[in-house]
Amino acid sequence: MCWLCKRPSISVTRSSGSPRSPRACWRAEDLHWIDAETQALLESLVDSLPTARLLLLVNYRPEYQHGWGSKTYYTQLRLDPLPPASAEAFLQALLGDDPGLAPLKRLLIERTEGNPFFLEESVRTLVETGVLVGEPGAYRLAKPLDSLQVPATVHAVLAARIDRLPPEAKRLLQTAAVIGTEVPLPLVQAIAELPEDALHCGLAHLQAAEFLYETRLFPEHAYTFKHALTHEVAYGGLLQERRRTLHARIVTALEAVFADRLAEQSERLAYHALRGEVWDKALAYCRQAGEKAMARSVYRQAVGSFEQALSVLSHLPGDAHHTRAGHRSPARPAQCTPAVW
Repeated sequence: MCWLCKRPSISVTRSSGSPRSPRACWRAEDLHWIDAETQALLESLVDSLPTARLLLLVNYRPEYQHGWGSKTYYTQLRLDPLPPASAEAFLQALLGDDPGLAPLKRLLIERTEGNPFFLEESVRTLVETGVLVGEPGAYRLAKPLDSLQVPATVHAVLAARIDRLPPEAKRLLQTAAVIGTEVPLPLVQAIAELPEDALHCGLAHLQAAEFLYETRLFPEHAYTFKHALTHEVAYGGLLQERRRTLHARIVTALEAVFADRLAEQSERLAYHALRGEVWDKALAYCRQAGEKAMARSVYRQAVGSFEQALSVLSHLPGDAHHTRAGHRSPARPAQCTPAVW
């Protein structure tokens, strides 16, 4: 959802105005999850902005890197924590105006330092643990404030919320986290090991708790995590061996679910095969992903995939890389520089 207008992540609006005003507005959300092809498209779009009546709005977490900073037509707006007055208004909307909530609001603003996601998750924690009772916008304290413990970080809040989920729902959320930030329903059905009714009940529970959002109905149902931190904490709560097992099962499930279009899934198959330590398949799918990227002239991505394929060779028996993958070098395109090759 767009942080500006709560509409889908990319949308176009038309408006009238002065000759210099934008005629179209594009919005892109969560660039820290962007794939290489979309990144290339976005960079091309950014380069064309000076000659177009177009306003491009994007948002991303601090770890996302881009090369637009030197553009004269680029402006960065840092989304800082809410100042006390805005945080108070935010909590007013979430909690209501019960006079007994005033000390709690002050405590939450102090502990979260005005981070709106931290505030929202803290309120959800207080509701789930019975500290607050009532309805959204009309809560009241049910326990003394001096017994209240607010976790020090949003990671701790999310981890505690996930731990309080029913066991089946918690396992389902962690399984979804291993699948990735986008969670196709057919893939969840293939690896969740739950009856159909229990699966849909679990997904409904996770949606109601706002861990997952439904993002697509066609051509297949799909979900995404509410926030990158939610995905990060859910994935981080799994033991390494459990992660490896799930990644390996996802490879098998992808091969079954998308049997008629495996080429479309080569990057995803390579990702899970590497993390599932399914070395034979990791070699094959990394090569396929590299060749696919080369065919699209996405050479840096191709280099990354081929380097991953080379790293897999050390995990295979002596001569396996010659026989199992049909080892050969793809033709070098004329526009591929020696360094990239």
